[in-house]
Amino acid sequence: MTFQQRAPFVCAFCCPFIFFFIILAFAFYSGHVLAKACAQTEIDEWVDLEYVIDGDTIHLKDGRSVRLIGVNAPELARKNRNAEPFAIESKKSLAKLLMTTKKIGLSYGQEKLDRYLRTLAHVFLANGVNVQASQLQNGMAAHIIIPPNIRQQNCYAKHEKNARSKGLGIWSNARFQKTSSDKLSNQSKGFYFISGRVHEIKQNNKTIWLFTDEKFAFRIEKDDLPYFKKLRPFQLLGQKIAAKGWIFPYKNQLNMRIKHSAAIEIN
Repeated sequence: MTFQQRAPFVCAFCCPFIFFFIILAFAFYSGHVLAKACAQTEIDEWVDLEYVIDGDTIHLKDGRSVRLIGVNAPELARKNRNAEPFAIESKKSLAKLLMTTKKIGLSYGQEKLDRYLRTLAHVFLANGVNVQASQLQNGMAAHIIIPPNIRQQNCYAKHEKNARSKGLGIWSNARFQKTSSDKLSNQSKGFYFISGRVHEIKQNNKTIWLFTDEKFAFRIEKDDLPYFKKLRPFQLLGQKIAAKGWIFPYKNQLNMRIKHSAAIEIN
């Protein structure tokens, strides 16, 4: 058989493999580009990592703990509480990512410390990859908005939306998918993604309550109203909305505080 005769057979054999590697390379490149999409040039400090605490918190060699702005990862087991789904995978994902660099860059939030005195920062690898974006695009964390540290929120939201649409990581588990507020039990607590139709709105001197049923309400503190200029709370009456956050009991009811209008999804 001549080369000309063999060529079509060789191409037919190789094409599927070539196509596979092109797709693989594209996926890797796309993920890398996506993670860099939320990057910025201003790094406040380059630091050395000591170890990873969980999927959204790291410990530095100088003794500080750093909480990653804009993301919330599943909780690991602690005391009498079991680990949430994907908690271990999220921690391993963050550790694997940070093992690729000797130094990590911190870009501080407007509010530099949280109530636990952890440093609040956007974290970057030496090659410009945004660590938060990487965790979000792999479905290893959920996007949260806590003012005044709202820089990068639009970019982070896109990464989470992409992971949710593909059912990646935590979004493949019912625990983190949208839960109707009327499905909650009185014992429900922790981080949830809740949806419901606002059928009543009440307010007092400090708080606006968006009731979706008798036992649950989204809560907006009036101190946070400057972050609701684009979406006024009273415009939500009759709307079906969803938001992610922590559920707390209050006077035999459950509530979730929303601190920014961008945290609300209107369905």
